[in-house]
Amino acid sequence: MAETLNISTILNHLAWLQYQIGRDVNRDRVLDGALLTLNAAAMLQAHFVMPMDQETDQIPDADITKAAKLIDDFFWRAQELTDTATELSAAGKPRKLAACRSTLLNEIAKVLKKAPKLLKLPTPIPVRAPSLERSQGSDGFAQEWSRRQISRSTIDLGPARFDVEEGPPVGLLKALAGVLVVNHSAVMQQCEPEVAAAIRDTAVRNLEFDVGETAREQGDTAKKRWRALGKFFSSQLRRA
Repeated sequence: MAETLNISTILNHLAWLQYQIGRDVNRDRVLDGALLTLNAAAMLQAHFVMPMDQETDQIPDADITKAAKLIDDFFWRAQELTDTATELSAAGKPRKLAACRSTLLNEIAKVLKKAPKLLKLPTPIPVRAPSLERSQGSDGFAQEWSRRQISRSTIDLGPARFDVEEGPPVGLLKALAGVLVVNHSAVMQQCEPEVAAAIRDTAVRNLEFDVGETAREQGDTAKKRWRALGKFFSSQLRRA
């Protein structure tokens, strides 16, 4: 059965990670835990910015604002802790790594406690989501999000259709479509490596530009989320 990835399943995966990171057998795998947490945090931010199935449509604005800050803070703390764990692992400092592990667990606990209440979701249960452990998860998310947006009819979208049919989101959808063609088209596989690399670079640059244009139209908090999302997508796609 195909895995359903949404905000709830990401929170469930974080609950599973919290349990795994806290186990004695994983005491010396702080960097692994931090990297997995960062990937999940990035995808949580991505799903919050671009909900798959109107996951946040019924949430009061005040709670959405609080959830946005909570998720943003969690992503940036996960990034900081990953950087710290990388440095400490290289330097061989087990005591400081233990403190880093404790902080990581606290950050996960905080988002697991607050996010469900703000987003009106059930209490997370530890369930592993394997797709959140693969770096190509961002590409899969972009593909699924684009497919769902394009397949929606005007009736399905209601007043929100103007957000899709006009303005920066139009460019974003086209940029995502370009990336998907580069990543999945059989024609691309027949190109010379240099040509394919140039086309791929152009597609990723277009995506970066259109995410930037979308961010420019947003308020301060949303702008930060969009830019982080664009940075995450481009870094993952350039490594693919």
